[in-house]
Amino acid sequence: SNLMYQDKNSANSNTFTSSLTAFPLGDEYDSKGNINYEYIDNQYSPLGDLIPNQYVNNTRSTSITSTGYLEIKPIDGLSLKSQISGFISDNRLGQYWGKECNANIPTYAGSPCAQITNTRKWAYTWDNIISYNKLLYKYHNIGATFASTWTKSTTENSMEEGSGQAVDSWSFYRLLSATGQYITSDYSQYQKMGFALRLNYSYKGRYLFNVSNRWDGVSWLAEGNKWSSFPAAAIGWRISDESFMESTKGWLDNLKLRVGYGITGNDGGISPYQTSPQTFWYTSSGVTVNGKSTSFAQYTGTFTGSNLTWEKSYNWNIGLDFTVLKDRIDGSLEWFHTITRGLLFKRTLPVTSALTGWGSPLSSWQNIAKTQNKGIDLSINTRNIQTRDFKWNSSFSLSWEKEKIDHLLNGDLINSNLFEGQPINSFYGYKYEGIWSTAESDVAAKYGCKPGFIKIQTLNNNGDNGVHSYSTSDRQVLGHNNPNFIIGLNNTFIYKDFDLSVFAMARLGQTIQSDLLGRYTAKYNPTVNQISGVKYWTESNQGAYFPRPGVGDDQTVVYSCLQYRDGSFIKLKNVTLGYTLPQNISRKVLIEKLRIYATAYNPCIYVKDKQLRGTDPETNGSDSFPLYKQFVFGLNLTF
Repeated sequence: SNLMYQDKNSANSNTFTSSLTAFPLGDEYDSKGNINYEYIDNQYSPLGDLIPNQYVNNTRSTSITSTGYLEIKPIDGLSLKSQISGFISDNRLGQYWGKECNANIPTYAGSPCAQITNTRKWAYTWDNIISYNKLLYKYHNIGATFASTWTKSTTENSMEEGSGQAVDSWSFYRLLSATGQYITSDYSQYQKMGFALRLNYSYKGRYLFNVSNRWDGVSWLAEGNKWSSFPAAAIGWRISDESFMESTKGWLDNLKLRVGYGITGNDGGISPYQTSPQTFWYTSSGVTVNGKSTSFAQYTGTFTGSNLTWEKSYNWNIGLDFTVLKDRIDGSLEWFHTITRGLLFKRTLPVTSALTGWGSPLSSWQNIAKTQNKGIDLSINTRNIQTRDFKWNSSFSLSWEKEKIDHLLNGDLINSNLFEGQPINSFYGYKYEGIWSTAESDVAAKYGCKPGFIKIQTLNNNGDNGVHSYSTSDRQVLGHNNPNFIIGLNNTFIYKDFDLSVFAMARLGQTIQSDLLGRYTAKYNPTVNQISGVKYWTESNQGAYFPRPGVGDDQTVVYSCLQYRDGSFIKLKNVTLGYTLPQNISRKVLIEKLRIYATAYNPCIYVKDKQLRGTDPETNGSDSFPLYKQFVFGLNLTF
């Protein structure tokens, strides 16, 4: 069993992102070192969350996980195992938003606002496995496995909120003192069940066969579609054991070919009740009839997906495993091809469907698309140098992948960035082509632009050869955030009691939408800070990337094109240097093992696109949670 207690205070990311554009003049602190909320006339500090009693986000939780099992082996080769595990947790989230905080207050609340959310969850899982393995007539190995699993999970939560309390120091502990209260509660339960059968056979370990089938059911899919089966089969051939490979024994240790085909299922990670109508009943507010408030029902959340079923992927896999030079080099080369049917996707319904909640279109889970994905994976491990005092090992991996949508149920979904013939995670917008120069003023005018304005690639509309003022019809697919190649290289060196590991990685062929590049707005707004060091257009800097200051309001529609860039990069991910004290010394002070180490995370990076230099594309250009260099010094002790 495992018992865990947590008491955690969390900060809000708005502090960092608001600081990026805050007015840069004024005094952020007073003479006593306190934060100035209004640090200059009508300008409010992005550090408001750090003012005492202005922002609280405290979580206290207790959870218990317990597991027990029974395993018996009544006869040789037969094993029966039954395992049951339980989980129970109690969580209290207390929050407070004062009038001077920077964090976003809930839309339904006034300021200040206090809120307590209590969540209780309990779950059970019961697994059973029956397996049988037997060697017959020396060379024939047969095996069979039957398994079952069942999970039930229940969650209850309640939220109490109060707005307008008079004293900040009360935090979320005196909701009754608020001038307005809001209460809501919820309940959810789901169940999962599955069965699996697998049969395998091998002859001399040289020829291997495996067939299996899974039957899985989940409670949240539509009636009649909750259960489905997923068969699979694989064969393997250890080529190196064949007699005709005898001449390779001096350098080839293992060569194995494997081929597999199978169907896998995805239930989408969908919340319970997504295939049932989700309505709220309001008893005394929102609708007035003859001057009196009346009760009414309102759709909210997601609209029922009455035909929702399993997403299925049909997978082919061909692989080659090898080991050579007395185990000095081993690796694998693998090709895969997957066709997915009934892709589960949560889409926003069009307004024309008339399915809205409080005037906004509802979302609905649907089996929306057919996709395909193919690629190659390569991994190689080498033991480069192996001596008594010095060892050097390397691991290399390379993945190439290509994905596209073959078919969409109702054609392209522009608002969801889903397009037939393109990857799922595509970007759709305006293609940046530079800034209009002074020498191009006459041409720019044909597009409704002036020198210093953003230049985009326009599309041929109605036979105009693309010569027109910018419009939404000029949008196009710009790329995707799935890298074409992912490369990793890890080297480990051991010299006597010293160890050094160096891990580098690369992602090539990905597009990102950089939040930081969008921080320069080029708008006439004296109270909004702009990024320092921006090389914007001037008459003496015609080749700038960013437009002329002051034109942002004229080009609001296309301004986002500045953010889409090639996110390819090579990074030294981490470097660790350690030293282990010899045991003949450490044992004198009753320590079995003592190791000191230093690790550098993200120490250096090379970015292909010069506009992204100084940023880290690994998080897709996010400015809320940028990656940072980190240096850690540690000590490992074993007694």
